[in-house]
Amino acid sequence: MKALVAAVVLVGVVSVAGPIWIALRTAEETVTPTPYATALHFDHDRRVREALGWEVGVADAGLHPGDCPLAVTVAGPDRSPLAGASVSVTVGRSGPDGRDRTYPAAPDGDGRYLARVDFPGYGHWDVRVDVSRGRDAASYQKRVYVRR
Repeated sequence: MKALVAAVVLVGVVSVAGPIWIALRTAEETVTPTPYATALHFDHDRRVREALGWEVGVADAGLHPGDCPLAVTVAGPDRSPLAGASVSVTVGRSGPDGRDRTYPAAPDGDGRYLARVDFPGYGHWDVRVDVSRGRDAASYQKRVYVRR
């Protein structure tokens, strides 16, 4: 009888401890280590974008893995091209891998800026466009698809 009780207790312990051990070994990192602070920053950035009234577009047609030109258009509140801005593009994927890459964008006339971006692979990529002119600055998020 003692052997049966011991076997039942052992099975119970293994059935509880086993999944806990597996969960600890396979747990993924948090995508955003400080979600509350990130949300506060997100709201601040949104208010800044609304106050400036700038519109940013990312031309995603023809994107491919490897060295690839990425065109960004920036317009002012009156929809006219925003000249004299400093623009950079950060490309990455969601997750904690820290593989985001930032590229400067050079003016190409009429509110258009070109960045030479190296996409390591195909699929969906998050693009953050940072635009500044004088004391004004804002960040814009876009998602693009890079074809094979």
